[in-house]
Amino acid sequence: FYAGLIEIRNRNYTKALEQRKQVKTTQYLPIISSFQKAIQSYDSSKAVPQYYQDGLVSLAALKNGYFNLARKIALETILQDENYILPYQVLSYAHFLTNNRDTAIEYFLKLADFDKKNTDTYQFLIWVAYYRKGDYTSSILYLSQNKGNKYQLDTLRYLVVDYLEIEEYTKAIESRQRVLGQSDIKNSDFFLF
Repeated sequence: FYAGLIEIRNRNYTKALEQRKQVKTTQYLPIISSFQKAIQSYDSSKAVPQYYQDGLVSLAALKNGYFNLARKIALETILQDENYILPYQVLSYAHFLTNNRDTAIEYFLKLADFDKKNTDTYQFLIWVAYYRKGDYTSSILYLSQNKGNKYQLDTLRYLVVDYLEIEEYTKAIESRQRVLGQSDIKNSDFFLF
């Protein structure tokens, strides 16, 4: 199994698939299957660059918790095409999930610049990173920029939390009142206040 991961790390996907055949332990089979799907989903007969396969493999590594492996392959993929969004997404989430908040924020900011259709999501995740880092003022700044309806209720909820952290109780109450005015509030919005 680990020999196969080394081959994936070195982007020797054919050898990695050969190593996979030797693994009999069932606990590794779902992980192996995930990598196998990523490797085999690339069709070299189409006009798709080879590094797209690398992006899919880095995503499989991320999904299976191999964050360093995901980061390595994603960084190498970016060197081949700096406009390919998937490796930036892999890098941002890998850093986010391993508590490298500053680096995650940098990648989310890059993504927000050139993946405009998902800007709200990236700004929301930037908020989370700043909040987890304890930078509540920056957190409020990014939450305030999130004007999309997709995260409206969550944005208001988290503004309350941010304002409480910096002891801005009046603004926390104002944000709380805006939460109560939303049509999709939940029971927990009442229990947790």
